Amino acid sequence: MKPLLLIAACGLLLGSCKKSSDTKPASSDGAKLVMLKVDYQTGKFEGGKIFTYPAGSYVADSIPIQEIVKPAGDFGNVTLKYIPTGDTVFFGTVIWMGGGQRILPQQLDSSNKFAPFQLSVLKPDSTKVKYFGGANRIEFDPSQNFASIWYSIAGLSVTANAIGVDHAKVGLFLYTPSVGIGDPAEWDYYWLLYIRNSL
Repeated sequence: MKPLLLIAACGLLLGSCKKSSDTKPASSDGAKLVMLKVDYQTGKFEGGKIFTYPAGSYVADSIPIQEIVKPAGDFGNVTLKYIPTGDTVFFGTVIWMGGGQRILPQQLDSSNKFAPFQLSVLKPDSTKVKYFGGANRIEFDPSQNFASIWYSIAGLSVTANAIGVDHAKVGLFLYTPSVGIGDPAEWDYYWLLYIRNSL
């Protein structure tokens, strides 16, 4: 019975995930959410996804992402929702002393699809970044290696375009699919860059 419920839940989540494009820019009155994956151990940029949305009337002081955590007693999960629409932009399972997996986004665009930028983009103020992924899993202190995590995406054109917008908001999510005696080789950071061009 539980496998059937899991399959049904995944089906609902897949239906709620917003389609994305890494080539279509946000319109002048729209919004864009850029998700960039960085390996926890190596600091290597491994690809990403770009979601586009209509601007609507939602205005946020920080990146409009809600994190929903089901702690892993044995099996848990973590969901990231885009608040203005309620779309699920990330869903991953978390297994105690095991290995969960990312369900959404199903696929990321490979790193070679993201054009390089001629300069390295200066890192944002770490105190203005919204952090996700520490609750009920591990102590998350990004200040220890914030610069190196940022350096992984600092040379991308999409990063320069995002940070160059006045109303850009930044988030950093640590996904740990294995907890308890977790395996850091399975962990990843996800940079979340939010652009809303009009207020």
